[in-house]
Amino acid sequence: MRIEFFFPAKESTILPKSGLKFQSYYVVENMISVIVEDHFEENMEKAYAALIEYAEAKKLKIISSFYNEFFKTVNGGYYIVKAVINENE
Repeated sequence: MRIEFFFPAKESTILPKSGLKFQSYYVVENMISVIVEDHFEENMEKAYAALIEYAEAKKLKIISSFYNEFFKTVNGGYYIVKAVINENE
């Protein structure tokens, strides 16, 4: 099982021997995304799988958790599911 914890960082550096890795999620470039328009509970899992499959096919590495942004529309709404990728790894 993989678990990620998110908490505010008070320091900009982490001691090398601590075993912790600092990673900022404030990135607006190098992202892949997919839109989920309906059946959210069922299709979110498919969206995550599609992003992972795309990244693997293009030899990209997903380096963030998935972002879920909800946009409200007159007829309901939709989600954009995003992930940050690194092309150099």
